[in-house]
Amino acid sequence: MLCRNSSCPLYLQVAQDLQTRIESGEFASSSMLPSEQDLCVTYCVSRTTVRRALSLMEEYNVISPHQGKGIYLQEPKLPDSLAFPQGFTQYCIEHDIPIATQILVLCRSIPTPYVARRLQLAQGDAAVFLKRLRTLKNVPVALEQTWLPFERFSFLLNTGLEIDSLYEMIEQHTDIHIRGNISPSIVLKSELALADDAELLQLAMPAAVFVADEIVNSTTGSPILFTRRILRGDCSKYYFSNRANQLSILAELVQDKN
Repeated sequence: MLCRNSSCPLYLQVAQDLQTRIESGEFASSSMLPSEQDLCVTYCVSRTTVRRALSLMEEYNVISPHQGKGIYLQEPKLPDSLAFPQGFTQYCIEHDIPIATQILVLCRSIPTPYVARRLQLAQGDAAVFLKRLRTLKNVPVALEQTWLPFERFSFLLNTGLEIDSLYEMIEQHTDIHIRGNISPSIVLKSELALADDAELLQLAMPAAVFVADEIVNSTTGSPILFTRRILRGDCSKYYFSNRANQLSILAELVQDKN
């Protein structure tokens, strides 16, 4: 199960394997991991190795150990990976997370010069503009504003994006394969929310938010879309490590808002 000749430390291999087993639903019925002792036996490693693996998983809010009670699984977090784009809707469908989407605006629009430059549009060229509010457990957690070149993506004006994944719609109607044929570039900032955005996200002013500007290009360099994603700062966390950089909405923090 573990590769003991690998340059990857054993504790990290244990954590990665446990994460895979969690995502497969192996522990869903009990909502708990096996005990430390059982994990030592399963992986043939020391208790120190197991504890380092569990500590890493706790840091990333995958588990929540309780002294004398066991190792509980946390509710899923909603990641917005800074390594590759994954549709918000698609992620929630795959992980059975009850996210709701409200379409605020879906129309033909002339983008600002800032957006037009990123989409390589000429002055006056139109774009499809999509503005969506994402809610988790009735708490608004993210506001997304997406622009796509109108000439290529006008079909989106007639799709049901409250339910359907934007990336899936693009794949169905074009020759673009999102998972293997795109190159994203993301700039992450922490800012004070604008008044209109704060109202939609139910935040009292002044309020801090994460703002992620993402341009997604095809492998040929042609822009596919530009998205500005605004996430509530009080239920999001940014993780930085030498393995991955990840901005996440944490379901357990959302729970505290209710």
